[in-house]
Amino acid sequence: MPLYGAANPHGGLLDIADTPSSSSPLVVPMGPLAAAAFESGMSAVEELRLLKAQVQDVARVCNAVARGDLTQKITVPVQGVVMVQLKDVINGMVRYRLYSFS
Repeated sequence: MPLYGAANPHGGLLDIADTPSSSSPLVVPMGPLAAAAFESGMSAVEELRLLKAQVQDVARVCNAVARGDLTQKITVPVQGVVMVQLKDVINGMVRYRLYSFS
């Protein structure tokens, strides 16, 4: 089982257990959340809170649509190409369905 040392400046941790003493430690790549946080300048905790709020709002609207309520729309600010596309598609779908019934 590998032991991990301190965080390195590029994200991830240094793997110090399986490394011969003559070579430098291997770098474990940072995960997608840490990479997104680094790019946005937000901490990983802030990035996770934003993602949670975005997913909760998408779920709220999808549940409303499943119950037949076409008046709801995604209102939280979203970041990232995928979340912007998801918000636009769901809000467009609800708007189209609502107007087709009027």
